[in-house]
Amino acid sequence: MAKEIGNNEGYQKYLITIEQVKATQAVGIEQAKALHSADLKIIANSGNVESGMKNLMDIFSSNGGTQLGAMLEGFAQTEKGAALLDKAGLKKATPEKH
Repeated sequence: MAKEIGNNEGYQKYLITIEQVKATQAVGIEQAKALHSADLKIIANSGNVESGMKNLMDIFSSNGGTQLGAMLEGFAQTEKGAALLDKAGLKKATPEKH
C-alpha cells in the first residue's frame, strides 16, 4: 500500500488536503472558543456589517496592530485626543534630546 501511495501523486495531494482541512478546522474551533469568551466590541462603520466584520481577525494581526497604532498616533495629534489620552494615563512620550 505504501508503494502504491508513494507512486500516486494525486492521492498524496488528496491525503495532504484532508490533513490541511482538519488542521484548519481545529484552528477555527479554537479561535471561535477564544472569541466566545473574549469581551470584544466591534463597531462596523464601513456601510454594511459584512464588510465591517469580514476582517475581524485582523485585530489580532500585525497589520491590525499597526493600524491601531496609527489611529492612536493620529488621535494623539489632536488637542482633544491628546487631552483624553493624558487623562487615561497614556501621555505621549517626548523624544530625548542629546
